Amino acid sequence: MSARTLVSVIAVLIAGCATVPQIVREAPSIPTPTCMGAADCEAKWSAARSYLLSHASYKIQNDSVDRLETYNPSNEVTVGLRAQVSKAIQPDGSYAIVAKFWCNNLIECSPNAGKTLEDFNRTVAAATSGGAVPPQLVVANQSPAAIKGNENKGGEKAPQVDAEKYIKDGEAAWAESMSTNDASVVKRILADDCVWILEGRATDKAGAIAAAAKGPGDFISNHLDYATVHLFGDTAIVQGSDTWTRRGDKTGHFIWTDTWIRRNGQWQIVAAQDTVTPIPTPGP
Repeated sequence: MSARTLVSVIAVLIAGCATVPQIVREAPSIPTPTCMGAADCEAKWSAARSYLLSHASYKIQNDSVDRLETYNPSNEVTVGLRAQVSKAIQPDGSYAIVAKFWCNNLIECSPNAGKTLEDFNRTVAAATSGGAVPPQLVVANQSPAAIKGNENKGGEKAPQVDAEKYIKDGEAAWAESMSTNDASVVKRILADDCVWILEGRATDKAGAIAAAAKGPGDFISNHLDYATVHLFGDTAIVQGSDTWTRRGDKTGHFIWTDTWIRRNGQWQIVAAQDTVTPIPTPGP
C-alpha cells in the first residue's frame, strides 16, 4: 500500500470516528444533586438553567418543568458541549437533578464533559432558597429504613402539602411523557400491581412501560390542565385533565381519575382510568 493511500485510509477512519459522540463512562465524583420542597427545587432548577446558559455551547430548546435540553444541530463534528438535564421523582419525595454533557467528537470535548458534569453537580447542590440547608434534605439523604423509622416515630407522617405536591408533579410528568419516549416516568409512578383503564381497555405496568418505550406515536404534546388531590391517610384520589395535540391538528382532553397509595414511604398509582374527549371544532 502506498504512503498516499495509507494516509487517505487513516483520514477516513479519523473522520468516521469523529462523528461518534464522546461518552463519559466514569461516574462523577460529585453526587447528583437533589432537592426537596418547592422553594429548594425552584432554586436548584434555576441554578441548573443558569449553568447551561453559561457553559453549554448551544442554546436551550426545551425548557419545561422537568427537562432542559440544548439545541442539537444535526450530526456535525464539534467539540462544543451539548447538555440535557432532567428532574426525576424519587421514592422518598425528593427530586434528583440529573445532567448529561457530551459532544460529537470521539477525541475530546471542550470543556471536558466529565469535569463539567462534576462542576454542574457541585454548583446546583450549593444553590438554596435561603442559604441554609432545608430540613427536608436531611430526610432525603437517609436510607429507606431510616425514613420509615422516622415516619413511625411518635406517629408522625410527612406533611400533607408535600404529598400533594409530589402527586401533582408526578401527574404533570406523566402527562408530558405522552409526547416523548421516556418510559422512566411510568416506571417511577406506577405500582407493580397497577391497573390502567384507557377508553375501556385495561393494561398493567409492563404494558404501560412497553407502550411508552415505543415513542409518542402521533402525539405532539400533552400538558396537565389541573389535578385535584383528595388525601385519606395513605391513600389519595386524584381527578384531573390533560390537553393533547396530535398530528393533523387534532386536539382533545384526557379526563382521568387516579388512585395513589403510599407504601413503605413511596407514593405510587395503583389504579388509573382515562377517558378521551375531543375538543369540538368551532362552527362557522
